[in-house]
Amino acid sequence: MPTEAEWEYAARAGTTTAYSWGERIRCSHAMYANHPSGADDCHDYAAAHELPPGGPAPVKNYPPNPRGLYDMHGNVWEIVADWYGPYAPGPQTDPRGPATGAMRVRRGGGWSSSGDALRSANRAYIHPASRLRNTGFRVVRETE
Repeated sequence: MPTEAEWEYAARAGTTTAYSWGERIRCSHAMYANHPSGADDCHDYAAAHELPPGGPAPVKNYPPNPRGLYDMHGNVWEIVADWYGPYAPGPQTDPRGPATGAMRVRRGGGWSSSGDALRSANRAYIHPASRLRNTGFRVVRETE
């Protein structure tokens, strides 16, 4: 799994905006708010595009970010390798989370999230033993 810093670098894809496509969330760019009894801003959009209600969309139903990565914003939250804790003060280069902890960081927001949860900089946490329909992980291959 990527570290939290690696995940954000990949999600931002060279941009400085809230989302890799700009400052405003769009139902046409990410699966979010598709929950019939919760945040449902995109429920109608998903239905019109024959995407499942109340769940994630199959991968590649939304445009990739500028680096060609799909679903960095929305669809399912992604657990990363770092334990949750406060950021270290001051500027950092490729920071790492705490060495130990009780909660893992998760990033990206999910199909049941409101739009602000999908911002590139947003972070949340989850207990590592949790098994939720709106949470997954992304595999990363290390290069030399």
